[in-house]
Amino acid sequence: MQRFCTKRSSFTFSNFNFVKYAEGSERRTTKGNVEFFYITKGSCGELVTQLMFARDLGYFSEATANEMICNLIEVSRMIGGLIKYQSLQIQEKRGEY
Repeated sequence: MQRFCTKRSSFTFSNFNFVKYAEGSERRTTKGNVEFFYITKGSCGELVTQLMFARDLGYFSEATANEMICNLIEVSRMIGGLIKYQSLQIQEKRGEY
């Protein structure tokens, strides 16, 4: 049962990540986008932590867990780049006024 809960929790957080990303990208303002991208990035961090616990408890092999963790860290970096880009857009718009 506990193994199922860990898998279900990971699946839920993954879905939450993409739903928040999609919701953020549909905001009318760049600032609104950035706020949701930060939420998505934070969710990636939560999932990385859960995967570390699951690996340490033996729910995943070390190789499998480490691969998933590395992929999530890369996704988090990409979201960070998107946040940086969007934040620069906000700064440029402020300079136009």
